Amino acid sequence: MSNRFDPRRVSRRRRRDADTGRLGVPPIPELAGPARVDPQRHAHRLAFVAGGLVRRVVLLRLVFGLVWLIDAYLKWQPAFISSYASNVAEGAKGQPGWLRPWFHFWRHIVNADPHLLAYATAAIETLIAAGLILGLARRTVYLGGILWSLAIWTIPEGFGGSFLSGATDIGTAIMYALVFGLLYTLEALPTATGAWSLDHRLEHTFRWWRTVAEPGGRDARDTALT
Repeated sequence: MSNRFDPRRVSRRRRRDADTGRLGVPPIPELAGPARVDPQRHAHRLAFVAGGLVRRVVLLRLVFGLVWLIDAYLKWQPAFISSYASNVAEGAKGQPGWLRPWFHFWRHIVNADPHLLAYATAAIETLIAAGLILGLARRTVYLGGILWSLAIWTIPEGFGGSFLSGATDIGTAIMYALVFGLLYTLEALPTATGAWSLDHRLEHTFRWWRTVAEPGGRDARDTALT
């Protein structure tokens, strides 16, 4: 009887019961061993997260495409065509002297045929809008959109007025360039964002299309969510 109530045996029994959870005390992680992760559940969770990212990227692309579509519609209006040269000249007003050669060069180019360049501007922005909405030639559209947005920012917007006295912001076109860069970066990730695009269908027929379609050069057919 005395051994049954031996303090050392009681202490050992309590520790053993605590380790196995018999006393309602959760097992000590270091003694219970590493927790097992269900591979199927983990894969399902990753697929859910990836699917959510895909939908958000596609939504961003579509909304951005609608913005460009409205902008392109306005560019086809007679008011824009007739005032194209003056819009370009407007960006040069108040700029510092060291930037004048830049604006002088572009004014000289535009004055050669302002109507032709105005229609070219409208056509380029229409192609950008169509590419964004349809998911067509995304790699080319994103990279071209970055360059085009920077051109708008540095010429007619005059660097967003950043170098003018009393400037309070950096303009809007630079933000467009950042959105194009964000889309390119997100679609370069292995999350099959190209699955919801016309590019995805074309790549099933024309293997070479991935060169102009896939940001980062990956193959949408290898990573597409079906």
